[in-house]
Amino acid sequence: MDWDEEDRTSECAMLKVPLDYTKPAGRQIEIAVSRVRAAEPEKRRGVLLVNPGGPGLQGTSFPHQLSQEGLDPVGREYDLVGFDIRGVVHSDKIGCPELDPASIPRLPPEITGKERAKRLDEEVGTRLRTCALRDPGFARAMTTQNIARDMDRIRQALGEKKISYMGFSWGTGLGAVYRSMYDRHVDRMLLESVLYPGQPQDRPDDRLAAVEARFHDFAAWIARNDRTYRFGTSGPGVARALIALRDELAKHPREVGSGDTRQRLDGDWANIMLGSLGADWAKAARALAAARDGRDPELVDARLAPAPVGQGFEDPYQDGEMGFVLSAIPCNDSRGARNFEEEWAHRESLKGRYPVATYDNGVNTECSHWPFPAHPPAELSKGISALQLVGHAYETNTVIAWAKEMQHRIGGSLLTVEDDAHSGLRHVPCKEKAIAFFLDGRTHNGTCEGVPVATPDTQHPESP
Repeated sequence: MDWDEEDRTSECAMLKVPLDYTKPAGRQIEIAVSRVRAAEPEKRRGVLLVNPGGPGLQGTSFPHQLSQEGLDPVGREYDLVGFDIRGVVHSDKIGCPELDPASIPRLPPEITGKERAKRLDEEVGTRLRTCALRDPGFARAMTTQNIARDMDRIRQALGEKKISYMGFSWGTGLGAVYRSMYDRHVDRMLLESVLYPGQPQDRPDDRLAAVEARFHDFAAWIARNDRTYRFGTSGPGVARALIALRDELAKHPREVGSGDTRQRLDGDWANIMLGSLGADWAKAARALAAARDGRDPELVDARLAPAPVGQGFEDPYQDGEMGFVLSAIPCNDSRGARNFEEEWAHRESLKGRYPVATYDNGVNTECSHWPFPAHPPAELSKGISALQLVGHAYETNTVIAWAKEMQHRIGGSLLTVEDDAHSGLRHVPCKEKAIAFFLDGRTHNGTCEGVPVATPDTQHPESP
């Protein structure tokens, strides 16, 4: 394995598991597993399995990462165990260079609107189908339920009667499935930035509504700081002014900077600014004001608001494996979003209601090219093991309503963090509640402070 040379604590192993659990003696695949042992063995209370989400983000490096990010009190009493899910990184996988982002041809800028979306859908969908048919048995076995079964094989290999679990984003869906299948083997489970029960493809409009609502929060914040940004003194008025600026840049884009810092200010850039996280509002507002005034923004970084690839993670692995897994698991698990024309018509019908959230004209229907029907959905149920759910009140990716729906389906306590950060609990003081949960089993309801919204003073905005 290629490994971080500074990581001297992780132990690594490969575990054989059945590709198809209905044929346990059949084809076997290998799952990569890592472990960081409890720092204080005399206090060790068990194993904490962790998953960063994706699906498909590297799990084998995650225990070491968590031990460096303020959760070290948990690492003193638990062995932290991570794994790369089937299909990615060091675990067995299908080679899929066709889905490497660099290999997908760029369309000419004059192709826009529905034609552009349809061509991209067909291009990506055809490549996805090619990869799936390269190894149909493996592709068909890429399901959340099978990955939960892999988790239980890890538990057995470790010789543990019970494990605890901490999952983020897509990893919350995995945790919910594991707990529903193996509740008797769960000690404590924490799920943060909770997925809709099933797959997000089943409820795409929830995300659109959350993006639009957060944009209006941003507009109201700019209105409260009109002396600095000069977009207006009412939230609705500022929202109209920002959308007008975006549309003007779409018609008359311009280039700023030079060399590596050269960037195009256009409608896409402006719309990304409109969807910025609260912690970045001052930076984004200052950039938008500069663009309005014909000045070069000091900050023109369109990555302020990450593009929502997958369930909250935008890191495409260079050999295409991430792109494959991000589609394969939802396509196997969900019956939703399989008809381009229907999805396009539906999204078009929402443009008046959600002008910011629907601006990119994107529709996610590559599952229409998936060569297999969806599996029956996993049955979720309430268990008796300790369960802490964590949602973020203003998050636009895994929206707070999903956490409430998951609580209704599987039980547990729900802690609401007052911010819009995705899977950000471990970076704010409220993380102490998560630490306490794993150390003494206390669950928490109610709210706590999260990542603060920016203020003009903290970002030293330009004076008009």
